[in-house]
Amino acid sequence: MRIVARIAAALGYAIVVCVLLVWLFWTLLVVWGRTDTTYVADEPEAWQRRLAGAGIAVGRVSLIAGVVLVAAVVLAVVAARRDREGWMSLGIVIGLFSLVVLLNAGLTWASFVSRVNAALASFQEYGTSTPPRFEPPTRHDARVEIDRMVRESLDAVVDPWDAEGHRLAIGDVPVTSSPCHADRYFGDVTQYADLALRTADPNAASDILAAWDEAGYDDDRDGQDAVRYSDLLPIKRMTLHDTTATDGFVRLHIESQCSKDED
Repeated sequence: MRIVARIAAALGYAIVVCVLLVWLFWTLLVVWGRTDTTYVADEPEAWQRRLAGAGIAVGRVSLIAGVVLVAAVVLAVVAARRDREGWMSLGIVIGLFSLVVLLNAGLTWASFVSRVNAALASFQEYGTSTPPRFEPPTRHDARVEIDRMVRESLDAVVDPWDAEGHRLAIGDVPVTSSPCHADRYFGDVTQYADLALRTADPNAASDILAAWDEAGYDDDRDGQDAVRYSDLLPIKRMTLHDTTATDGFVRLHIESQCSKDED
């Protein structure tokens, strides 16, 4: 009978742990899946519903986890006083799972509030509840913008040369493409251009970056590389790697937005 009792207890604990794991992953899916606060232009009511749903989801999970945590603590304390090691262990396990869920909900709530504040700040910046809407560029528009920014980059440098010592022109910069799928907008291809220019101009990198700044691209960094990017313009990202101090080269990698066929 003791063996049967032990087997039954082990199965019971295993079932409880499995239920807790399912609950944990369910709460993670609920919390992360329902806290999308991304604003879509012309859909203010849908955005408000998403805000409400996100707040309710996080609050509901937090409430359930808090109640279960309190019950688990009570179970563990009572079991410890009565020398019921099995029940005490079960209470500790349940409490730890509940604590993990609470911590996750707390972090999600902090991220949720931050994103809402960012969205509201965007509204204040543009003076309207409708921030600029991204429209995927056509292949032609993306190529035109790449050519324009390559030209601006070359014009910003004094005597740009390639690795063979020939003066660089815009026609010397090949543009390639590959299929792409954007997160929210479907396009056909992303276009790329790689430019390696040699110059004796010590200010070449800063002058190129200034040209991109003037064109409306935002600045960022990726380790030692300078980055210019945009969420609205046809070029998604330009990365500049400056090694003029060692070999005299400035290297640019340009990536367009996921572009679509012309209508």
